[in-house]
Amino acid sequence: MTDEIAQSQILERYVKTQVMTPNEAREALDLPLRADGDQPFVMSPRQTTDARANLAGSRQRDSERTNNNSDSPTTISGRNAQGEGRSSQ
Repeated sequence: MTDEIAQSQILERYVKTQVMTPNEAREALDLPLRADGDQPFVMSPRQTTDARANLAGSRQRDSERTNNNSDSPTTISGRNAQGEGRSSQ
C-alpha cells in the first residue's frame, strides 16, 4: 500500500517513460479520460535534460549559479538594499 504522493510519483514516471499512456494513468486514478490521452507522452528536449539532471542529482551547479546571480531576488549574498552600502558623497 502506498500513499497518494508516492502513487502520483509512480504514475508520473510511468507516463514519462512511456510505460503507460496518460489515459491509463488517469484511469488508475478514476479520472475522466482525455481525447489525446491514448498517445504516449513525449518530453521535449529540455524536459528530458531536466529529468536526467534531477535523477543524477547534478543540480548543485544550478544552485551555485543562482546564488551567484546578483540581480536575482533569490540570492543569498546579492546586492545591498536601496540606500545601504557605499555613500556617493
